[in-house]
Amino acid sequence: MLDAAGSRPDDIPAAWVPLTDSFQIAWCATPGPETGPEAVEDVLETLADRRVRTHIVADAELAEFAAGVLAEFSHIVRTLVVVGGGDLPATTGVHTARVPGRDLSSPQVVASVLAELGRART
Repeated sequence: MLDAAGSRPDDIPAAWVPLTDSFQIAWCATPGPETGPEAVEDVLETLADRRVRTHIVADAELAEFAAGVLAEFSHIVRTLVVVGGGDLPATTGVHTARVPGRDLSSPQVVASVLAELGRART
């Protein structure tokens, strides 16, 4: 999760908690004092070392940043889902989609992201 809020929540927002049985969720508020671009890269480097495939969900304000991260880690990223309005960044070989919403912790956003991840698998 790439959140443009600037601060990471103490806990994963309640709407995402049921997904922790199926997904490992890393919530990165960027840019922020604790989680800037380096923190996002650290998370993805750890996943790459473990050969774990991942999805990136990003606030629309961070769409271009997410595309840059995706380009660097295209070997492990399966999907990029952008939450909110605007143009989708150009990506190559990775399912990229936009879902409506503004609040990444919203149950409606979570449902839309899950639906998009399901479409990406088919």
